[in-house]
Amino acid sequence: MLHRGALYLLIVALALLASPGLTPPVAAQFTYVIDDDLQNCVDGNLPHYSTITQAVAVAVAGDTIRVCEGDYPEPSMVITTDYLTITGPGATLGDDGVATVHHNGVFSAMFTIRADYVVVQGLDLDATPLGGASSTIGFEIQGNGVDGVEIGHNEIRNATGTAVSASGGTSNVRIVSNNIHDSQDAVVCFYSDDCVVAGNTVNVTDRALEIVGDGANVTNNVFVNGRVVASGDNLFISTNQMTGAGPGVGFLLAVRGNYVSVVDNTLSDSTGSGIEVSPGGGSVTIARNTFTRIAKPIVLSSWGPINLAATIGGSQPEANTFVDSGGTLGDANYLVEMNGPTANVNAEYNKWGLCGLDAIEAEIYHQVDNSTSALVDFDPFIAPGGCSATPTPTPMPTLTPTATATPTPGGTRAVTIPAGSWANFAWTGDSSPQTVADCFGAGKVAAMYRLDAASQSFQRWIGGREELSNMGEVQRYDALLALNASAQPATCEMPDPSPVSPRTLTIPAGRWANFAWTGGTSAQDVADCFGEGKIAAMYRLDAASRSFQRWIRGREGLSTMGDVAQFDALLALNASDQPATCEMPGG
Repeated sequence: MLHRGALYLLIVALALLASPGLTPPVAAQFTYVIDDDLQNCVDGNLPHYSTITQAVAVAVAGDTIRVCEGDYPEPSMVITTDYLTITGPGATLGDDGVATVHHNGVFSAMFTIRADYVVVQGLDLDATPLGGASSTIGFEIQGNGVDGVEIGHNEIRNATGTAVSASGGTSNVRIVSNNIHDSQDAVVCFYSDDCVVAGNTVNVTDRALEIVGDGANVTNNVFVNGRVVASGDNLFISTNQMTGAGPGVGFLLAVRGNYVSVVDNTLSDSTGSGIEVSPGGGSVTIARNTFTRIAKPIVLSSWGPINLAATIGGSQPEANTFVDSGGTLGDANYLVEMNGPTANVNAEYNKWGLCGLDAIEAEIYHQVDNSTSALVDFDPFIAPGGCSATPTPTPMPTLTPTATATPTPGGTRAVTIPAGSWANFAWTGDSSPQTVADCFGAGKVAAMYRLDAASQSFQRWIGGREELSNMGEVQRYDALLALNASAQPATCEMPDPSPVSPRTLTIPAGRWANFAWTGGTSAQDVADCFGEGKIAAMYRLDAASRSFQRWIRGREGLSTMGDVAQFDALLALNASDQPATCEMPGG
């Protein structure tokens, strides 16, 4: 099955191949050959003219103007002929030289296009003003209803204004595979719908790209220094490289609108923002992007009656990756910054580059820091490989094992959590989560989780973060996952409830459960207690080896779990399609 991003790109490609701009509905008519010195340059045919302007003046719909290697100081040209193609050496794979067109007019634009399905490709445009123009533009596409113009495979340089501009109600303009540099602005599609900007290399001093219009597709470009701005509905911004916004430019990419997708981009080296979602409402998906050395990778802003709906990552395949970004812990730069009453943000399963929930919390500015903003949900997350513990436990055998409870005389039992580690243990009192955490020493336990077998979700308690905590009272024999975030072992002397009365436990069909065993027997007997054949696997954390002991039904060669002691915390999978109930022994 195609990934949805790949499928979208495939649909776009097919639509472009079917567009009239690539297959004009008028028959090709005549090819004019242009050479600055009127020498033989194409297929043994003598040139017709020495300037492009001369050919533009006589061409009709369907004609082609072939420009040979040379220098062409041209006045400002206005194209009003539909289905006209102007092609230079840069449009071919062979070494045909360079056709350089110089700005020798008194008006700003070198080419003004006011016709449908015009193609200009393979030229070298030097927009340095030779004829007295105060501001220079490479291509200006204008006129309400002008459709299907393509500007491709050109080099455009030294524009004191904009290299390529489409405005005034144009549509389906394609700006592809150009090299635009040493100019103020590169590409502007202003009030132009369905603009395609793809495969360009851009290095300018101000705007790399600005789009105001619906349905734009911005893919596979390399943007250096200039900023990218896109405003409209149904925008797709994918697989671009955006690097180092120039002086005074506060962001690499700013977007605004409904159904905006920003995916698979690489953003790097900015002292400002990576992606800014501008105010005004809308829905934005930010997925599979990589942020490297960005001071503020993502800034979400909204005010007024319409809230912004944003998803950042949201699942493991959609994870964004953050590398050396967000400044340092505790400074004014955040990985995600919320400004205004945006809707709550799903930012789960991202690779923040941090090992713990507290560190991530410090790098996200949201409702916890400003009550007027919404909440960012960043748990669970994907930890980097160098972390000593897995900060987001899931009902699967991937947690770093820690000590199991060991009984001590005198009516109490001790549980010790090693420094900087997680423990999965049975609580044998009845109290609040705060009391459980304090039992291990003030401030040592930073977070605790309890698995709800019915919903397969974790209830959480985060130290000092009541607004993020949803764990209720801790009952006797609840199995808890707790993080000792301190640099010292944390020990709790909890009540010993012995003797223990028999108790009933049910694991829903097809679900994991994390529970405390209150008897003392073999792993096989524990599994069989839930019904023959229902429990497929069980896991227990072992402190000595720092690995999971496992029991796999019918696979003695894979099973490493010995006898199960009283109060051991077990993680078990009911693989059947029926609830599994155990009348657990006491003792």
